[in-house]
Amino acid sequence: MANSRHSSSRSENGVVPHVRSIIINAVHADRIVDFWRTILGVGILKVDTNLGVTWLQPDTDEGVTIGIQQVDQRNNTHPGIHLDVAVHDREATKNNVVELGGRVVATHESLGVSWYIVADPEDNHFCIYEE
Repeated sequence: MANSRHSSSRSENGVVPHVRSIIINAVHADRIVDFWRTILGVGILKVDTNLGVTWLQPDTDEGVTIGIQQVDQRNNTHPGIHLDVAVHDREATKNNVVELGGRVVATHESLGVSWYIVADPEDNHFCIYEE
């Protein structure tokens, strides 16, 4: 779980790389859109019908945009996704994940930080931890 940016990640021109968007492939995209909108407390930014992607609003002005892309079937050609999601109440968020059809995969603790690995209804794993 990365929780800081390092100066060594700067490119030659001094710009720090950062994630602009994350795409989640989903067979049941509407369900996954509703799941992530509820977990993150955000709305829909736009729907791109040409690409089959629903873009969620970033949770902050500088936040990452998440796109949910409709696919016919899941396969191994695209690697799984891992998100670290900072929350105010880890237990409440874990319970919300389960209520929305997700599941708890594991509980971890390291260097005084505890987090859950959880999964959405299509088994995309992500971590939740208190910030």
